[in-house]
Amino acid sequence: MSHRVEILAEGVELHLGDCLEVLRTIGANAVEIAVTSPPYNLGEGMEDKGGLRVGHAGSKWGDGKLRGGYGAHDDAMPYPEYVAWQRRVLDELWRVCSGAIYYNHKPRLVKRQLRLPTDIVHLPLRQIITWDRGSGFNCMAGAYMPVSEWIVLCAKPEWQLRHKSASALGDVWRIHPTVDPDHPASFPIEIPINAIETSGAASVIDPFMGAGTSGVAAVKLGRKFIGIELDPKHFDTSCQRISAALKQPDMFVAPPAPAKQLSILDGDAA
Repeated sequence: MSHRVEILAEGVELHLGDCLEVLRTIGANAVEIAVTSPPYNLGEGMEDKGGLRVGHAGSKWGDGKLRGGYGAHDDAMPYPEYVAWQRRVLDELWRVCSGAIYYNHKPRLVKRQLRLPTDIVHLPLRQIITWDRGSGFNCMAGAYMPVSEWIVLCAKPEWQLRHKSASALGDVWRIHPTVDPDHPASFPIEIPINAIETSGAASVIDPFMGAGTSGVAAVKLGRKFIGIELDPKHFDTSCQRISAALKQPDMFVAPPAPAKQLSILDGDAA
């Protein structure tokens, strides 16, 4: 597929394209941490339920609106294929990152059998952080309603938090979910902010950029950022939001040096 790059500022570059293809063009240890939330493959296993019924009540993403996936991605891969794909992405992130990967996923009950994010993650596991959403929306007869997700932290042996005081944040992050008018599965900005601030990372990558939340957090904190997104509409939303964040950085940190914005259009990727 075609590959487009938007350079919004020095050290802030956004890629429209397949995440695996783009990741393979990035050098080893080019960034410090990854903060990402991949598609959860919600369409798989829902054939007997008439499609998906996810999203917050009253939001435009409710009432089965995710049945077709996320624009360019149908989110309904056979589970073994989904696991293999995610592991390939994680392998590339492991090569590209010098420090750690914050991988937001959630336990899923499919046909009354529990699937855990750790069934997917095959890298050295440092910790599981619980994202306490404070509420849920998926009631079912076979299990209690889930009100939390996981942030699986994989880290290189030498990686550590910026200081032992950062550990006081704890391994349960109580953050209310957000309802995003432009994306069906956006995570709250507090997740990447927590990861960036406590790790002290100077650079961040998100291969499933979505609406650009990780990028907004990174540039507001004065960090470098590489974002990758497959869907053109969500990519454009990310460009707009991160560009706006560059104009309003955190008042206590220096933003990346401005650079002339340019657009690069590549041919079909190999």
